[in-house]
Amino acid sequence: MGKGEKIGGEQLARYRSAVMGFAILWIMAYHSRMSFSFLPVFGEAVNRFRANGFGGVDIFLFLSGFGLYGSLSRGGGQLDFYKRRLKRVIPAYLPVLAAWLLLRLPGTPRSSWPRAVLGNLTGTAFWTGASATFNWYMLALFSFYFIAPLFFRAMRRPRGVWGVLAATVLMDACFFGESVMIAVTRFTVFALGMELGRRTALGWEIGRWMELAAYALGLSGYGLLLILREALEGGLLWNGGFYWYPFILTAPAMTLALCRAFAWLERRAPLVLRLFETAGECSLEIYLIHIVAFDYLQVPSNLLWPAVYAAMLLSGYIYHAALGRVMAWRPRRTRPPRLPAGKEAAGRRTHIELLRILAAFLVLVNHTNSEIFLSNAPSLTWFWSVTYFFVSKPAVPVFLLIMGAVLLEKEDSPRKSAERILRIFVVFLAGSFLYTVYYGHRNGTAFSLRDFLFQLPTARATTAFWYLYLYLGLLCVLPVLQKLAKALSRRQMEYLFLLTLGFCGTVPLLQILFSTPGLSGDFTDGMIGHYLALVLLGYYLEHEAAPSRRAFLFCLGGYGLSLAVQVAGTYLLFRRNPESYAALDNRKLITITLASACLYVCVKYLLERHPLPPSAARAVHRLGRLTFGIYLLGDFMISWTRPVYEALCGHMHVVFAMVLWELLIFAAAALAAAGLRLVPPLRKWL
Repeated sequence: MGKGEKIGGEQLARYRSAVMGFAILWIMAYHSRMSFSFLPVFGEAVNRFRANGFGGVDIFLFLSGFGLYGSLSRGGGQLDFYKRRLKRVIPAYLPVLAAWLLLRLPGTPRSSWPRAVLGNLTGTAFWTGASATFNWYMLALFSFYFIAPLFFRAMRRPRGVWGVLAATVLMDACFFGESVMIAVTRFTVFALGMELGRRTALGWEIGRWMELAAYALGLSGYGLLLILREALEGGLLWNGGFYWYPFILTAPAMTLALCRAFAWLERRAPLVLRLFETAGECSLEIYLIHIVAFDYLQVPSNLLWPAVYAAMLLSGYIYHAALGRVMAWRPRRTRPPRLPAGKEAAGRRTHIELLRILAAFLVLVNHTNSEIFLSNAPSLTWFWSVTYFFVSKPAVPVFLLIMGAVLLEKEDSPRKSAERILRIFVVFLAGSFLYTVYYGHRNGTAFSLRDFLFQLPTARATTAFWYLYLYLGLLCVLPVLQKLAKALSRRQMEYLFLLTLGFCGTVPLLQILFSTPGLSGDFTDGMIGHYLALVLLGYYLEHEAAPSRRAFLFCLGGYGLSLAVQVAGTYLLFRRNPESYAALDNRKLITITLASACLYVCVKYLLERHPLPPSAARAVHRLGRLTFGIYLLGDFMISWTRPVYEALCGHMHVVFAMVLWELLIFAAAALAAAGLRLVPPLRKWL
C-alpha cells in the first residue's frame, strides 16, 4: 500500500492479523504490572498508553465486526455461522476454562459449583454477576456472536445502520450504572466494524480526507479519555462506560493507522510484520493463557517482564499450533502394511528410541525416588525403594551407549562437529538461564547476570544439567572417537572394555564392600576415561556384537545379579553406618556399567526378534524425539508437580504414589516438549 493509496477492504483484510497482534500485545501490557519509567524519554507517556491498554479489546471487537460481516455475507445460513464461530472458540476455551476451574473452585462454596461451571460454559456467569466468573470478554463474546446475524440483517436494509447504532445506545441506557457496561458499551464499536465490512463488500474505499478525519476523531477520543480519567471517579468510569466510550472514536482510527504502519513494515521489515501477524493469528490462545497466568504469576523484577511476555506469546503459539493439529487430525481408515522382521526404514531403529524413552524416564526416577529410602530405616518399603533406585541408575550410561551407537558410525566434518557443539551449548545456556531465574523467583532471590555468567562454568543451574557439561566435553572429542572406533579391532575393543570398565569398575566395588585395597589414581589416570569407554561400548554393542538367545539370557541374568548385588550391598553398608550408605550410587562401578550394557542388549534382542507393529513403532519414534526436551524440562516438572505427590501419599502407599508422580512428570514434560517442537525455530534445538 503506497503513501497515497486509499485504504479499502483488501488492505484491511491483509493487515487484520497484524493489527490483532498489536492489540493483544497492548492488552497484555495493560494486564501486567510493568513500568516504563526507566525510559529516558517519554517514559510517563508510555506508562499512560499501557494503562489504557483495555482499548485493545475495542480493536478486537471492531475487527471482529468487520470480519463477521464478511463471514455472514458469504451465505451458508445462521446455524452454519454459529457452528464456525464455536468451532474456533470452544476448543481453545474449554481446556483453559477447565484449568481455571480446578484452581478456582476449591476456594468457592460447593453449593455454587454447578452454577459456576454452567455459567462459565454458557457465558451467562458474566451477565448474572456470578461470584466465580472466568473473564468478561470470553463470556460476553458469545453475546456478540449471537447478535451479529441480527445486526447483519438490519444493516442490509436502507439506513439500517442508524437503527443498529440507535439500538446500541438504547442498550447503554438500559444497563447504565451496572458492571456489565464493560461489554454493553462495546456493541457500538462492534457495529461500526460491521458497517465497515458492509461498505467494503460494496467496494467502498476510505478517501484521504475521510482518513484524516478519522485520525482527528481518534486523537480527540484518546484526549477525551485522558481528561475523563482525571475528572471522574473510578465507579462512574466503569459502570457509566466512560472508560470505553472514547474508543468508539479511537479504535477505528488506530486500525487505519496500524494498517498504514504495517504496509510500511511490509516494505522495510517484513520479518517484524510477520511476528505481529503470528501474534494476531494466535491472539485468542494468547489472551486465554495470559488471563489465567497473570492472576497467579508474581514477577519480582521489572526486567523480567519481557521474558514473561515472550513466554506468554510462545505458549499461545504452541497452544494454537497444537489445537490446529488436533482439529485437523483424522483417524486412518486403512492399516499400513506391517514391516517384515528386522526390516526397519533406514535410520529408524526402534530399540534405540525405546531405550531413549526408558532412559529419560529413569532419569526422573533417579531424581525423585531416593527421598523414600533415605528417610526410612530398612523395611519392605525401604527395600522396594532401594531396588527401584538402582533400577534407575543405568539411565545416563544408556544415554552414552546410545550416543556411541548412533554417532560413532558417522564421520563428522569440522563444520558438523561445530554445529553439534553449538546446538548443545545454546540449549545449555538458555536452559541454565531459565532455571536460574525460576529458582531465584521461587526462593525470593534477585537475579544477577554477572553472578550467573561467572558461576556458569562450574556451578550447574539445576541437578540434571551435570550431564550437559559431560555431553559437551564428549562432543569436543567426538571426531577422534569416531576414527578410533573404526580403527580398533573387535579384540582390541574387548580388551579396552575389560580393563577400563571391568577391572577399574570391580576393584572400587570390592573396596567399598570388603575394604580391600583400591587402585592408585596415578594408575587410572593413564587409562581412557570411563565415560569415553561407555561411548565406545555403545558402538561395539550396536555394530560388533550380534545379539543371540544365549547372549539375551546371559544379559538377563547379569542384570538381575547386578541389581541384587547393589541392593544387598546397600543394606550391608546401612548396617555398618546408617548415616552414610549410598556409596554404591556410582556410575563407574561394574554393577551399574554391567546393568546398562545388559539392558541395551536385552531391548535390542527383543525388538529384533519381535518387532513392534508399525503404529506402535511410529509412536515410539515420535516419543523418542521428545526425550531431550523431557530431560531439559524434568527438574522444572518435578518442582512444579510436587504437591500432586504429597496429595497422593495421603491416599496410597508411598512407592505407588512415587511411581504415579513420575509418570505424571514424564507425561507433562513430554507434552511441553511436543508443544515447543511445534514452534519451527525451536524444533532444531530440541
